[in-house]
Amino acid sequence: MEPNQIPSQIPSQYLPPPFTPTIELKDETVLNARGGYNDIDDDLWIWTDDPLDFVDAVGIFANAEKTDKIVIHHSAIEEQIMEHYTRLMEVKEGANGTKTIRLKKR
Repeated sequence: MEPNQIPSQIPSQYLPPPFTPTIELKDETVLNARGGYNDIDDDLWIWTDDPLDFVDAVGIFANAEKTDKIVIHHSAIEEQIMEHYTRLMEVKEGANGTKTIRLKKR
């Protein structure tokens, strides 16, 4: 390789391990999902990455024992802790079975 030439591929041993976004509920349930906070309406949005049965989604997110504390793992080094988002406001189902969930504080 010539000086100052950028390699076309970075060897895999120098790359970080693959990361899957997850959320962890208070009871230590872990779901493949992403989360985001809307500060305008003070609500928490969860987007599941895996298909989840509608009844199971309602059962999980309507349970205040589970949603009183939610840890959102945005990356391998960044997490966000959301507490007291225990009111299930909305569950929407995507075409592929994934769900969009909106939670509000109690």
